[in-house]
Amino acid sequence: MKPAFLPGDKLEAADVKNNNLVCVASVSDTYADKILVHFDGWEDTYDYWCTYSSAHIHPIGWCQDNLQILSAPNGYEDASKFTWESYLEDTKSRAAPISGFQPVSVQVEPYVSVLCQNAHASIQGFCGERTVC
Repeated sequence: MKPAFLPGDKLEAADVKNNNLVCVASVSDTYADKILVHFDGWEDTYDYWCTYSSAHIHPIGWCQDNLQILSAPNGYEDASKFTWESYLEDTKSRAAPISGFQPVSVQVEPYVSVLCQNAHASIQGFCGERTVC
């Protein structure tokens, strides 16, 4: 089976220690259904492994579509003028394919589902303490 993501693919990824911080990132490595996320412009000490279904990774444009702030790569010349189109061209890279992102599905009773929706942020926050989400 061909991997959904390839090293060098670009995506938007949340910092697992601060879910409110979503940054420009790259796939650094792959293993089975996991990717090693690297924040562009940052040291690899911030890298983390996650599955394709992780709530921490998003296709490019996710922040714009969801009215979230996207942090440009550390050291980017003019962060206020960052665009994915020019960045992909400048870095000679491609966007991670949308088909690679697998949504999380959970089978629960309807009344539990409502509770889970309301507690989603807390559940996501707990995931940040683990290496693989």
